[in-house]
Amino acid sequence: MQFMKKSALVFLLSFVSFISFAQVQRQFTHKNADSANSNEMLKGKNNQEDRKQMMRELNLTKEQREKIKEIRQANQAKKEAIENDTTLTAEQKETRLRELKREMGQSMLPILNDEQKAKFKEMRDKRQQQIQ
Repeated sequence: MQFMKKSALVFLLSFVSFISFAQVQRQFTHKNADSANSNEMLKGKNNQEDRKQMMRELNLTKEQREKIKEIRQANQAKKEAIENDTTLTAEQKETRLRELKREMGQSMLPILNDEQKAKFKEMRDKRQQQIQ
């Protein structure tokens, strides 16, 4: 009888310890996810600010801004379609989003004059060096 009480007590303590550990792990995972989400939000905010700064530095005409806005809107729909495609793996999504970004840059070039193209390429190269 005494042995059964000790066994039950040990089992109960083990079970409680396991549940507590699982709870701590779950909270830690949620904190990491929240941190990752806030980093993504900051990254998005910085991208938006970078884009605005780039547009100011390129000194675009109203017509150029409108054409670029149309390109961005079309690409936004494509981006959302890629992100919401459940048949793609995360790696495939990342690859397709990178390709989409490259296509957008290429579709912008014909809109720019020669001086703006040179400035755009210079700014893009500088940004790439900062990322690496």
